[in-house]
Formats: sequence, structure tokens, C-alpha cells
Amino acid sequence: PAHEGEARGGFAVMEQNVWNTGPKFTRGLDQAVQKYCNKSLPVGFVPVRFGSWMGGDRDGNDNVTHEVTRHICHFARWITADLYYKEIDALLFELSMFRMTDELKEAAEQANQRRKHTKTKYLTTLYKEFRSGIPEKEGYRLILAEARDRMLLTKRKYEDLITGVTSAPNEKAQEKMSHAGAGTYENAEELKETLRLCHRSLHAVGAGQVADGRLLDVLRRLDCFGLTLVKLDIRQEATRHSEVLDTITTYLGLGSYLAWNEKERQEFLFHEIQNRRPLIPDDLPTTPRVKEVLDTFKVCAELGPESLGAYVISM
Repeated sequence: PAHEGEARGGFAVMEQNVWNTGPKFTRGLDQAVQKYCNKSLPVGFVPVRFGSWMGGDRDGNDNVTHEVTRHICHFARWITADLYYKEIDALLFELSMFRMTDELKEAAEQANQRRKHTKTKYLTTLYKEFRSGIPEKEGYRLILAEARDRMLLTKRKYEDLITGVTSAPNEKAQEKMSHAGAGTYENAEELKETLRLCHRSLHAVGAGQVADGRLLDVLRRLDCFGLTLVKLDIRQEATRHSEVLDTITTYLGLGSYLAWNEKERQEFLFHEIQNRRPLIPDDLPTTPRVKEVLDTFKVCAELGPESLGAYVISM
């Protein structure tokens, strides 16, 4: 479909250009701040974030359905998981030092125990040196190995959702890791917490230059791109929402929303926003147009706030 092709093209630009340009730009900005202000940018600083309408801009266009929106959001998460998997695996190769804080040492021991419990042997690494295992004294690598495994499971989860195929090995591996307290990544803060721990420890043991290399770049990517690459804006034409509300009020015997004047509509909406009870009955009879708007809201709730930006109602 044209909308999915448009999204693939847009994501290709993000993956092949912006993904690497973003950290380089922030690093250059940081150097300028150090030179002229004698300070460094904070770890969580991000000068720009990205949004998109690809797969979300329906605006009365019946071809952009809730299925299209869901598919494109899953596709964006799959691309992003693949990119982070490669970055984490590269960090796993770089961070070979033994010196660490007590905080990191404790976290590494816990991560190592979880990995021993899950025994997800089919998970691979880009570097053959780690396929036989990681020495327990290499705390950074133990922590990053678990993060890499979780990111690979995340990538495979979205592969399955995109293709509609249920992969038994993936489900079993995810179930094992979930029971051990480490399943797929669903929000960026989980991964940021792990990487910030490594960053703090490296600075504390005198390896600040290492901490502020690739590791800091990945942290800045997480602040810029999250786990979704872009936040998707949803846009729909105003009359479509009026049709939905008219269907609801008519079915409930409250009158016709479309026949009310502006003051009556505002009073109704204000009252319902304040009311905690559900407004939409499960058995609400709908037209395909009304059902599509309601299904879009359901998909938005399913995808969660990390995938979505603004909801725009055009007049």
C-alpha cells in the first residue's frame, strides 16, 4: 500500500542518515558549550526530537485505517530495536574493563544470574568472542549482554507482529526472561536506566572518556528517538468525530449531537469528560466510518504514549 511505502521510505532516511547525524550534531554542540561556557551538556540533553504523520494522517482518507497505523508503529519499533541491538553489541565489545562501582557490580551479578536461569542459547552476538560466555569479572559486559538479549527479543517480537506469525522459540525465550524479571523492552527508560548505570560507574572509576564515547551517543539516541524512532501524530477530520458522538448520543436516547448547538455540545462534552463511567456501550451499533474512528482510538491506547505524538482534529 502507498501509505506503508511512504513510511518505509521515511524510516530509511531516519535509519541511514539521521540516526548517526543526531549524536554527531549533539557532540559538536557539546564541544562548543565546553569551549565558550566551560560546561558540558547534561547526559539527558537532546536538542531535537522527531515526529511523523506517515501512517497517521487520515484526515477523512478512508485508506489510512487503524490497521495501517498499528502496522507502521510496529515497523518503526522493529527498525529501532535492530539499530539498538547493533549499538549494544558494539558496546559489549568495547567495555572490557574490570574496574566498577559496587552499584554496578551488584547489578552485574544479578544480570548474570538471570541469564543463567533463562539459558537463551539461541540468542546470537555479532562478536564470536562472547558466544562461549562472559567472565564474571567483566561486569559491564554482563549487564550489556542481558540488555542485548532483551533487545533481540524485542526485535523478534515486532517481527512476529508485523508478519502475523507466532514464533514458539521467541515466545518461550521471552517467557523465560519475563519470569526472571527481564522481558522485552517496552519503554526507553528501562534501557536508559541500564546504560546510565554503566555511565556513572565508568566516570566514578576514572574512565570518563570511555563513558562519553559510544555509550553517551546511545544514551542521547534514546533521548532523541526513544524505542519508536519517531512519534506518530494522528490526524482526523472533525466531522468524523461528530458522527461518532451523534451515533453514541442517539443510541443512548440523549438526542442528536449533530442537531445540538455549540453551547449544548460543549455542556455535554464537559459533563462526560468529568464523568468516570464509560460512555460507549460495548454493543453500540455503528457504521463502518464510525467504527473506524473508534478502532483508531483503541489502537492508540494499545500502542501507548511512546509511539504517539499529537492527536490533531482538522476543521
